[in-house]
Amino acid sequence: MRTLVTGATGHVGANVVRRLAVSGRRIRILARPTSPLDIVSRYVSDVAMGDLLDRSSLVAAMRGCDVVYHAAAVYSLWRPDASDIFRPTVEGSRNVLEAAAEAGVRRVVYVSSIVTLAARANGRLDESGAPAKPRTPYLRAKVEAEQYAREFAE
Repeated sequence: MRTLVTGATGHVGANVVRRLAVSGRRIRILARPTSPLDIVSRYVSDVAMGDLLDRSSLVAAMRGCDVVYHAAAVYSLWRPDASDIFRPTVEGSRNVLEAAAEAGVRRVVYVSSIVTLAARANGRLDESGAPAKPRTPYLRAKVEAEQYAREFAE
């Protein structure tokens, strides 16, 4: 089984890659030409160059993959232009999910964030409650992307 990981050159994605490699998975990562690959180079030799905003590069990267772990997002609490956070995080997530369907990927694991969850009355966090009320562009983008992922899954 071949697995594609997006966001593999970031903190969370690199840890996903490491865990998948230890479990014996064959891993391909999606990376931009400017992405530093040193964080995952010991685990991965199959690199598909592409971008979350380029749907055709996503479909090409997913060919031959059974599973996609989507861990890519722009982690930044603020940017002068909020679209620098929203486009890759929200539009990019939509592109990943739609490209996976087009490429015939069997399963997508959408890696989200605890910031998308609102605490319940007892103070616990779980996925059964309402989404958080985000106050920053990053938090809003993560909530919006996750809501789309849930709707897409249904």
